[in-house]
Amino acid sequence: PKVWNGWTVSQIEHRGRPIPYNTNKDDAKFRSLAGFLGSDESFLELIEKDDRTVRSLLGTSHEILADHLKAIIRQTETIRETNDWGPSRPITLDYKASPLSSKSQRLRVEHHIFNADQYSLFYNPEMEDSPDNTKWHEEHSISNLELGLEVRVAGNADAGLCEYISKWGFYEGGGLYNPYRIEPIILHCILTGNVIPELIDLVTQQRQLVLHELKEEISMLQDAKEKMDREEEVNAIADRIQHLSVNLKNKQQQDHDFVQSLSKK
Repeated sequence: PKVWNGWTVSQIEHRGRPIPYNTNKDDAKFRSLAGFLGSDESFLELIEKDDRTVRSLLGTSHEILADHLKAIIRQTETIRETNDWGPSRPITLDYKASPLSSKSQRLRVEHHIFNADQYSLFYNPEMEDSPDNTKWHEEHSISNLELGLEVRVAGNADAGLCEYISKWGFYEGGGLYNPYRIEPIILHCILTGNVIPELIDLVTQQRQLVLHELKEEISMLQDAKEKMDREEEVNAIADRIQHLSVNLKNKQQQDHDFVQSLSKK
């Protein structure tokens, strides 16, 4: 469509950009700190790219992927209700994503509830009765325990990412910098256990980004240390640098081992 719930593409791209904390923008209520899109990302190009990935590479549909996410979330809700467990208790279950796979995957689902509502990117206050005027105050983290892969699903089975994927094939943008973007390749692997070369490339990129940010922090501390005169401040920063450097070395080895292990699946 050319218009989504009354919004044009240019309006959606404006609303989807990340915004700073405590911003005073008039439409801040309907936006996200992390953003639904990258700072210069095209909404239509993102949807087209993910559509090619889902249909051509993975051989499935957005509706099927969304239906499995909804089913997993609803199953965990039923398990909590049946056992009279609280809403934040993690749930482990065996889930078979038919017809994508004939093998069950061991999943862990964590449910997090927040005080404030997140309004949908497509929420339009001028269209009071629109079914697309949704909001939520929760998220679900779904992990494949055997593979060590996870996606973060903003919202619930009826609103948020499940709704976006099912209706529009929209998995959020922002690439590796947005923790709420669901990479279709990773989601498909979590559901099926099917490891493909493109998954290995994506996971490697994700982990390299974390390492890069850690290196950047170490570099910034080293620059700050050189400008300080007080011995206690210099020593404190030196200790922090040493701690981060050890973490960096350990993480590099852990990431290498993880990718190698994933490649053998």
